[in-house]
Amino acid sequence: MNQALSVLPPNATIETLPATDPELESFLMKDIDRYLYIIGDLEEPYASRSRFVVLRVNGAIAGCSLVYTDGVSVLLCYSSTPCLQLAWDVHRLQGSFGFHVTDPQLPTLQKHCTFSRLQPFSRMMLRSNGPFEADSECRLLTPGDLTAALDLKTRVPDIWFTEHQFASNTFVGWFSEDNTLAGMVGTHVENKGLGVAAVGSMGVDPAFRRRGLGRRLMTTLLHHLVPRTQAIGLNVRADNTPAIKLYEQLGFVHVLSYNEGDANVLA
Repeated sequence: MNQALSVLPPNATIETLPATDPELESFLMKDIDRYLYIIGDLEEPYASRSRFVVLRVNGAIAGCSLVYTDGVSVLLCYSSTPCLQLAWDVHRLQGSFGFHVTDPQLPTLQKHCTFSRLQPFSRMMLRSNGPFEADSECRLLTPGDLTAALDLKTRVPDIWFTEHQFASNTFVGWFSEDNTLAGMVGTHVENKGLGVAAVGSMGVDPAFRRRGLGRRLMTTLLHHLVPRTQAIGLNVRADNTPAIKLYEQLGFVHVLSYNEGDANVLA
């Protein structure tokens, strides 16, 4: 676990590492709860689209931040150390970008940016092995379901995925009687080599809510993930009490508080 620091010591340095660096992987895997999403990005198709920047204290890695460099920029920094004090210039962020950061990073963002959105989030990790039974009316989605998934995405703003993710990750869906995709959930990142997965894109068409579809979809997804995955987590808005209650009932526990938002770099 990282030792929390409010001020960086004078011997702190910053370094960019490739996703294939064994020291980076070793550091991240020591604290899977904190670095779950960054571990997921060590594998393609994400690794070559990401910049991994580590903070070193006395030569040892003490924190890590990441920026997606393909398309819309997103900054991830879940460290308990204020890594962005030194990493800001290395990441070279410009214009608008999204971010997931812990509280120690906020002063640096506030110095360089204005916020158009800032929300507290909770990281939750699965601490149960089930059993999780697959629902007979939910099924794994295939590349042939992409059009239906994109259509559902337009009706449910909380669903977010790229076509790349849909093709390479695990998604489960529920179809109505007229064969319309009305609910889905999947993995936002999934590193099969290291056995970690982050759940995302949970959403149900408003016309089909209050039928327990969220639980049925999640249970079916976990049925497929748990046997092959050592660590499963998710991010949820801290004020989304119904979702948090569902996740707790399935065996997820809170492990980390952080902030999600959108920022604009000051001119």
